[in-house]
Amino acid sequence: MNHKTRYILLEDEYYTAEDLKRMIRQMRPDYELVGQTDTADEARQLLRQTEADLVISDVQLSDNISLPVLRAEGRRLPVIVFTGYKEYAAQLQGINAVDFVLKPVSESDLNQSLSKYESLAMQ
Repeated sequence: MNHKTRYILLEDEYYTAEDLKRMIRQMRPDYELVGQTDTADEARQLLRQTEADLVISDVQLSDNISLPVLRAEGRRLPVIVFTGYKEYAAQLQGINAVDFVLKPVSESDLNQSLSKYESLAMQ
């Protein structure tokens, strides 16, 4: 990719967020974290005010689920969705979901999701 990919991370589990950021730094040093939160309320503000190319989001945040926020923000940013609950897969309508991955997220899972995003971004 020709420019730094700017991403927002929505994750309420501290260690999961740290693991995701570490894996992304190792696999994609050209990716830049431009916003992070653990609440749906703050996610709404981040999505409105932050220039980003991609959202990496857990479904269940500390105050609510992220899907209504992702759906309500009309920016149509591509989203990689991670969750521990497979039943959320049926609720992705209206979200520009690049991938849906069940936790725990492995390096292989993350690499595959980022590759899917990159393939779409180059079209």
